[in-house]
Amino acid sequence: MLKVKYAYDTHTVRKQAALAEQARLKEQAAKEQESKAKSIKNKQDNSKVNHNKSKP
Repeated sequence: MLKVKYAYDTHTVRKQAALAEQARLKEQAAKEQESKAKSIKNKQDNSKVNHNKSKP
């Protein structure tokens, strides 16, 4: 009985660790995507500003 309980607990801990790692990776990917989106937006905004400055 103790062996079965230990195996279950080990499986549960590993599963929780895997889920935590997946959540961490998803959060990291979301932050990277947000950073890229901000960078693209800033480039577009700067392009509009520079384009407007060149017009007389």
